[in-house]
Amino acid sequence: MKNYRKTTAAFLALSLAAVMAGCGNSASASKNQADVKGGYQEEKIEMDASVGLMSEIVKNESGFSFYDLSTFKKYSMSNDENGFAEVNDAVSDAVSTIEDIIGICTSPAGECFVTYFDLNSGGYAYKFVDKSGEIHPVKSDQMLVNAEFSEDGRLFASALGCICEINTSSYSTKELLTTGVESVGFDIIGDRIISIDDEGTHIYNYKENKEESTPEVLTKFFGDRKSSEYSGDVEFDICSGENDSMYIVAKDGVFRYVMNGNQIEQIINGTSSSIGDPSYHPNSIVIGEDGSIYVGFMEGMMTRYTFDSEFKEKASRTLKVYSLESNDTLASAINAFASANKDVKIDQQIGMKNGTTYEDAMKNLTTQILSGEAPDVILVDGIDINNFIDKNMLMDLSASEDIWNPDKDILDNIAKWDTNGSKIYSVACKFRVPAIAADKSVIGNIKSYSDIAAQVEKVRNDNKDILTVLCMNSPESAINNALIYTGSEVLSGSGIDKEKLEKMYEDCAKLYTNDHVECVGVSTSFGSDGLADEYNFASKLTNAVIDSSAMAVGTLNTFDCDLNLATSTENYDKTTNVEVRYGLTENSKTFIPTCNLGVVESGKNKDDAIKFIQTALSTAQQKIDNTDGFPVNKDALDYFYNKNAEGGNDTSLGVVSSDGNISGVINVEWIDKDEAKTFDNYINTLSEPLVIDDSVKEIILEAGKKCLEGKSSASEAAEQAIRQLDIKMKE
Repeated sequence: MKNYRKTTAAFLALSLAAVMAGCGNSASASKNQADVKGGYQEEKIEMDASVGLMSEIVKNESGFSFYDLSTFKKYSMSNDENGFAEVNDAVSDAVSTIEDIIGICTSPAGECFVTYFDLNSGGYAYKFVDKSGEIHPVKSDQMLVNAEFSEDGRLFASALGCICEINTSSYSTKELLTTGVESVGFDIIGDRIISIDDEGTHIYNYKENKEESTPEVLTKFFGDRKSSEYSGDVEFDICSGENDSMYIVAKDGVFRYVMNGNQIEQIINGTSSSIGDPSYHPNSIVIGEDGSIYVGFMEGMMTRYTFDSEFKEKASRTLKVYSLESNDTLASAINAFASANKDVKIDQQIGMKNGTTYEDAMKNLTTQILSGEAPDVILVDGIDINNFIDKNMLMDLSASEDIWNPDKDILDNIAKWDTNGSKIYSVACKFRVPAIAADKSVIGNIKSYSDIAAQVEKVRNDNKDILTVLCMNSPESAINNALIYTGSEVLSGSGIDKEKLEKMYEDCAKLYTNDHVECVGVSTSFGSDGLADEYNFASKLTNAVIDSSAMAVGTLNTFDCDLNLATSTENYDKTTNVEVRYGLTENSKTFIPTCNLGVVESGKNKDDAIKFIQTALSTAQQKIDNTDGFPVNKDALDYFYNKNAEGGNDTSLGVVSSDGNISGVINVEWIDKDEAKTFDNYINTLSEPLVIDDSVKEIILEAGKKCLEGKSSASEAAEQAIRQLDIKMKE
């Protein structure tokens, strides 16, 4: 059982299970193909269209099975291993009677360990369902995060700070090993429990009742994959293989490791398979009797990888794709392009991977370009694009528009924001829309960011005990949010406007001082893990729905998580007067272009680079609803506008207030035609792109942080930022 925790002080989405769960152990023998030439071929396994959220797959005597965590129905693989069908037995019938389930772990014998939300206690509770279907409450003084059955039927779990065993006879827990608190991975391979948390990777041999030393190669592997470049809590799953080996699935592919060895071998590349598609999240891996590898995905998809000894790599050329940080839209385009162009090898480079600073990343990139090893495609988000243009590093894309925009079906005002005369240096694939929400009695008076700060101050003066107004939990959050609304004014064409920057710092200090509280604030958007706080609007909006003194600032980023909630606030089952506005003011024209793709002039593969941009802008790719922005493709926009024509896309959002009390439910309805028309009309008026490179943002943040912490005045902070910018410009 793996937990996808979306912790928030403002709300809890009870209807959308925040915990994905299951069991992926497999002791099936597979053929040792480590030293055999060839490759794995992917095929998708037919799945019932009604399957929503798939638990981990478990292997049992009859084959593979899993639970659908949206309906809590059980499915088993057909005898021909080409599909799954719903099954009913005593255990699944019993499971269907348990309410508010958020996690299911299944044993090879068919028993279930169920985690559910207890409305009476307001926390997690647990039940064990035996093979006869009898339900037994499980007592635990600790919150159990991940749980797995071993191959011999014993049940173990990671708790907050330990590994424990759950006795399936007494229905109690016993602590086995002290570990870190934040568990992000938990599996049982043979006799070994492998637990990955904030302190590292732990291996516990439950047969010998002792902790084993963790091979350095495993520590590094799991440590790298729980870093910030990956989103969510569960990044991998493990199953047993042959000869004391294990198979691991992560977002970058499938890997094989033999215990106590010093090398982990990648056997399937995530870039050219469904595993690396950011639209899907692999949560289980099992090995079939014939050695085939099965990977299950949280979204209700399953793929099979069959080894073909005759398979040969067809790639005859390489496309280098560079970005400072990981980006879901870019990763999805890479996956699609690689799948459609088997003769092209993708070399993806992430400049700021594993803690590399912006300065070092840019030095490394410059070295690559000057040494003749330049990337072909570059995602310019966060990069000083004007510097690249001035030095003729980017190719003019206007002459090749017939290739990357063959149907002329993109929002020109947004996608082609980076236009200099008749030249186009980069194209935006997605965009964010700044928004604000407040009580109807308040929002009419909001005309500037200063008005937001003044309102926060007023609320605090009126109510000293209020928990939060804007959920600003750090100086950086306050400044980054301010830049969304004032960045275009602060950053003029010639540099930083000192007076406006000083005013922004003053407003940020007022806002942060009056809003900052020592508490856990809203940390995730409704369904949007890994979203930076300045873009987080939906969960803050939920707080504003239930509290008339609260406001929401940030950006609308996607239909599913943001826009649909913004147009559904009136469906709250209690009284609310919140109103949502696109833009800070009624006349706002600001948008934030994201996944901005350019072609490096000195790159060696311009033809494929241009075709790559075409792939990224294609309707098929733009229909993927990632959290980094709305599509610029008009057909994709129409797809989302009309997605609910036949219904089935509405949901509900359970809301918990800041004090922990259950407040009510918002019926989140997909936008209707009138709402879609209003939004479409608005985005077609957008004309002011907000683009700030990371080096400038860092200067503004460092100076502003001192101001908000009371270490300098707003004037001194503004002067410091300008001095640092001058130094940067001279370098």
